[in-house]
Amino acid sequence: MIKSPISFLSIIVTFLSVPSVPTSAKDSPILIKPQDSRIAELYIALLDRDLDEALKHFDPQTGMVQVKKSINATFEELETDALNQEERKQLAHHPDYLWSYGCSRQTAELAGALAYAYSFPQSKYHKKEETRLHIQAIFDAFASKQAEDGEFVFSPIHYSSVWGTHEMAWRLEPLICAYEIIQSDLTAEHRKRYRAMLEKAMQFLLTHEQSSMTNRGMVWCSVMSLCHRFTGEKRFLDEAERVFQWVRRIFADNGEIREGPGPDLGYSTISLQYLFLYRLMSGNTELDEMLIRSLKWYTRLFTSQAIPLEGMSTRQWQTNGNRVSRILGALTFYADREPSFAQIATRYLQALMESPAGFAIDHGGGYFLRGAEYHVRPQRLETIPYEPYAQLYESDHSLYFLIGRNYQTAVVLRGRQPLKGMQTWSYQGQPPLIFPSKILQSRVVGFGYDSHVMDVGWNLPQDYQYTSVSERIDALIYRQGELISAYLFSQDTTTAIFRSKTGSGYVDWVHHLSLCAEIDQTSENMISFKNSDARILLPNAVPSATAFEDTLQLRLDFKSEFCWFGFTGPQSSIIVQPVFEGLVLVQINEAGTKQSILFNLSEQPFTKEATFPGTKIHIPPLPAFGAIRMIG
Repeated sequence: MIKSPISFLSIIVTFLSVPSVPTSAKDSPILIKPQDSRIAELYIALLDRDLDEALKHFDPQTGMVQVKKSINATFEELETDALNQEERKQLAHHPDYLWSYGCSRQTAELAGALAYAYSFPQSKYHKKEETRLHIQAIFDAFASKQAEDGEFVFSPIHYSSVWGTHEMAWRLEPLICAYEIIQSDLTAEHRKRYRAMLEKAMQFLLTHEQSSMTNRGMVWCSVMSLCHRFTGEKRFLDEAERVFQWVRRIFADNGEIREGPGPDLGYSTISLQYLFLYRLMSGNTELDEMLIRSLKWYTRLFTSQAIPLEGMSTRQWQTNGNRVSRILGALTFYADREPSFAQIATRYLQALMESPAGFAIDHGGGYFLRGAEYHVRPQRLETIPYEPYAQLYESDHSLYFLIGRNYQTAVVLRGRQPLKGMQTWSYQGQPPLIFPSKILQSRVVGFGYDSHVMDVGWNLPQDYQYTSVSERIDALIYRQGELISAYLFSQDTTTAIFRSKTGSGYVDWVHHLSLCAEIDQTSENMISFKNSDARILLPNAVPSATAFEDTLQLRLDFKSEFCWFGFTGPQSSIIVQPVFEGLVLVQINEAGTKQSILFNLSEQPFTKEATFPGTKIHIPPLPAFGAIRMIG
């Protein structure tokens, strides 16, 4: 792990006495003008670190990043005209040809990142002739790979004909930024030659529209708006605006960013970062509210330490929190309108300092590096950097609940296998108590159900119900076959209750050893942790622990109708008591306040005359399955 030489703590201490003010760019919005501040120095130190690593694989003679190739790697261009798109995709994924994808894209991204470093006085690469010559070598390499129609073709695959012209946009974008930055230091001959290459590429992109209602369409629109800003020609922006009216529907009114039938932690990131680019290059301030809504939703998909809450993604499973680096520019840009964004961005930056090198030059670096221009430290860093939230999100193929109180977690009701239910729970930005791995995930299994594979149905309230019990308590109840799951969310606790009609089954909680808090002690009542204040409360039984590679599986068998667990802060407690024929009473004690909640985990309404065990207090009538009511 490579760390920045600048101490994050020293930056925060300096900020306590010397507030900094961002400086707005006076020229093209393509340029980034860092503040004269310690936090800007940190951004640029991370950039320099990543460039140091990337340049180890750069060949100045060819102007290309050297990537790993198979023994039979093919350099000759293939005849693919007779192949359909699916056949071309299969060919593109073949190890003998795949090298060219990473080679071309990583090289273009390196050009953009080098150019930004070249322009930053705080960078070790500032105005260095070697830096400029590296960028020129990359321009020469791309010029040599440009086809007659303007497309960049790195043998043997035309990627624009395989996946779409967003692939061309991804390679063109950092080259445009690099040229804009270094053009004044180029000779007239080089300016003319490189500009002609870029204009030819822009024309290709303009005439090969990508209007997919996914991240790909958003990328195309944004890079078209970049072409407009670069050339001053409105025809690029006109086409971008036309296509954007269709593509913008991926941004839902509740902030969710959809990738086809639902959200995706990877591709929704791309859509969000490119919406921000589109806003900057088009100058369309009407997009500000859309961006703020989507940033709020997006930050709820990660803990405040950038650990992803997975399960709702419809396409790819992402376990890498480094992708938050790409939205730091947007978060800090809007921090004056949404103060929690400055808190969240600062926490993310702190987490990124401990991350492996590479993220600072993603997509040419601009999305991360705009934080050097806009990031102003908060006057005070809060333990809880976000505003409290509790929201259910539903789309065609996903249904999930996101909540942030003293803790952050997600519960997935419909989504990709096997990440259903609650997979991650983190208290006050500390390491999570549970987190899934590729080989194991938290689940509940018994006769007639497996929470891994079963989606919740579409009917309310027969299949699921979400209820706000009070200002501080929310409940989520749902059915998967013969299993009924209930989650109760208070300010400091999450209670999970499982009812099995067959009366037996087991619960697995998965503990990722490299990411989760270290387990301290385990008893029949509780699991405590060394580097988290939180605890897991147990129903008077000790779970078995089995290690699989870097994952610990905590399994608890149950033979009765109900099984429950509590995820709580250090001063909170939970009592769960079955009451009568599917009724469960949950008593929560936190911050000196006691509250009782009654669940009816039955498909039938409760109307019988009965009293709570050991008392003369009558149990009130309750509606059918999923109903809850505050009592006492």
